[in-house]
Amino acid sequence: MSQEPICVACGKAMRAELNGIFAVYKDRKGNCEEGIMCDKWRCYVCGYEILSGFAQDFICKYGQEEWFDQFVKGKEKAGEVVYWSRD
Repeated sequence: MSQEPICVACGKAMRAELNGIFAVYKDRKGNCEEGIMCDKWRCYVCGYEILSGFAQDFICKYGQEEWFDQFVKGKEKAGEVVYWSRD
């Protein structure tokens, strides 16, 4: 049985577009709080995208480690950052 996510919009299997996306959580004020690694999947029929395959825990909380800002900036330059919030 296939492990790929299935696109809800068109019913086709999605393909991994990029492994190692860094998803950064922003609070209600827009401040970066914490980051977690995951994979970006894309439906090549309709273009729908999702993030899945999240790591077990956040890599770091913002301001907790000196390297966090530099890591995020490096991932941004490579196009490998997605910002998200619960709002």
